[in-house]
Amino acid sequence: MIQEKYLERINKKFEEGKLKEGPYPDKISAGTGDQVLFSLTPVLDYLECPSLYKWRYVYSIPARPDKKMEKGVLIHKYIENTTRLGFEDSKTFDDHSLQKYYPDDIKPYIEVFKESGLADFSVNRPRKLMLEQLFYYRIGKYYITGKLDRMAVYKDGSAEIVDYKMSGNKTEKIPASHGSMPERYRLQLLTYIGAVSDILGMDPENIKGKLLYLGNGRIDPAVGNPTHIAEMRSTLSGAMGSISDGDFGTSKKTGCNDNCEYFKLCFR
Repeated sequence: MIQEKYLERINKKFEEGKLKEGPYPDKISAGTGDQVLFSLTPVLDYLECPSLYKWRYVYSIPARPDKKMEKGVLIHKYIENTTRLGFEDSKTFDDHSLQKYYPDDIKPYIEVFKESGLADFSVNRPRKLMLEQLFYYRIGKYYITGKLDRMAVYKDGSAEIVDYKMSGNKTEKIPASHGSMPERYRLQLLTYIGAVSDILGMDPENIKGKLLYLGNGRIDPAVGNPTHIAEMRSTLSGAMGSISDGDFGTSKKTGCNDNCEYFKLCFR
């Protein structure tokens, strides 16, 4: 009965359109004395395209409403609560009657999540489970803030970080040594691993990172060895330094196309 009320409340909240929180993050950067705070997503945007960062975050030119992103926030909420319920009561994992509380367009994603095994805690139950956890991570004179979809700490001292993506697996041309994971996602997971390593005082090699693509169920791993963590820190520090210096590069680059919302601004 308690589980049903949980899901009923979520269902009602979203059906009534009362989701007040926009796509994370809402804060781009903020200064506190000599410390500067950046949200991770905009920094990753800068690394992909400095001009996009300029138009979106410096000039505050809004992007078109993104229904897919809004749906992604909703899916994350359902996965968070499905995980929480499964962790509190393992019987919930096999309780198919709860599916009636899921909107029809959400059910396929929840099924992929359940089939991944991440909702089943009967075999390897974590000592501690954190969901949608905000963190602050110091890199030189800067701080990065982000949010972990899921982090589990186990009795053997290891930890696992999981991030959910709505799409199926999509790869881009990146160095073979980095595997098939898109560079943006790889940096994102390495940042999470580095942050957890610092905050909990853990060896990064004892922290596993995973991406679960909810579009097709594929899981891609990330390894947090010291070399990769150092490279990530250097890359993010360089990006934050360039942003602070107002360096947004050229207004166009190879591969630009009119699928970008700011294409016409760059090519006027």
